[in-house]
Amino acid sequence: MKRNEKACNNPSEGSNPSLSAIRYLQSMIGALVLKNFIRREEEKLWRTTGSIEGEILVPRELDRPAFLFFVAKCVFLILGFIFIGVQLMTSLF
Repeated sequence: MKRNEKACNNPSEGSNPSLSAIRYLQSMIGALVLKNFIRREEEKLWRTTGSIEGEILVPRELDRPAFLFFVAKCVFLILGFIFIGVQLMTSLF
């Protein structure tokens, strides 16, 4: 390995930057949506009981934004493999 080359132990490093952006957006959006929901529910609990201890039921709709980013990531990944396959086929034949 040359001096200025970086060892790539993480398989996601060096991958498509748009997929990395979608992966981070998926995590960030999912975390922010859940955090805001939990904070609102804790404030309601605090106002009614004086404590934040209690069960908070999370609706399915909260997972939808993160799931949509996951689906987009899968679509872009499949499209990337298709484009690579097309490129290989056109250069070989």
